[in-house]
Amino acid sequence: MSNDTLVAVPNDPGPAITPTPPSIAAPAARRRARTLVDSLAAFFISLGGIGIILSILAILLFLVKEVAPLFFWRRGSRLDSLPLSR
Repeated sequence: MSNDTLVAVPNDPGPAITPTPPSIAAPAARRRARTLVDSLAAFFISLGGIGIILSILAILLFLVKEVAPLFFWRRGSRLDSLPLSR
């Protein structure tokens, strides 16, 4: 006869059970897909940020081009007179 009975020991925390982090528990294929999606998202976010900066610079250049002539003197001369018909 074998003695397979368990005896409860007071103040025994039991076996140490540590939860497995989700990154380790996830299958490798899902992890690769998530990494690919994250990389694509980072690329498109960066591309959008660069696009916004370039569009703001284009607006600034347009405004400078349109406003710059206001700061320079223009000289005009009379070319010819046209008679007004009655």
